[in-house]
Amino acid sequence: MSVLEEFRSNFYKSGKRVIDPIKIVYALIIIIILGALAIYGSSKEKQLVNDRKQNTRYVVGIIGDRHKNFRSSQGTIDFSYQFMSIKYARLHSIGAHNENMMLSSGDRFYVEISSKDPGNSKLLLDFPVPDGMHRVPSNGWDHMPGFVK
Repeated sequence: MSVLEEFRSNFYKSGKRVIDPIKIVYALIIIIILGALAIYGSSKEKQLVNDRKQNTRYVVGIIGDRHKNFRSSQGTIDFSYQFMSIKYARLHSIGAHNENMMLSSGDRFYVEISSKDPGNSKLLLDFPVPDGMHRVPSNGWDHMPGFVK
């Protein structure tokens, strides 16, 4: 049986070699719903990124525990930061290029946030905070210290 014939057999009426139109309609509805969800998720992510770019502030994030993500091969880490005297705690997926980094609880990295929605954040694992940096402004920085704007 060819792959195409195997695929078609999913849409046959029970015990017959006649295609069932109801099964086709259900399959199309599922495909449309999944497509709409994918488009919505993508546009929501773009909105968050644009909001961070338009209202960028940088704060210091402190690494917490590391977790193995059972839904994907990428692990996650807890991190927390403060903005305007409010503490935020988030999870961050560890990308493939940072997977082998030796991250310890208490390590400090810069976090890019939106000043309008401080919960909208991105941990910048490629930019560790220098050990000598102890004072962080309550409202963060408009650019990372040590980097030209």
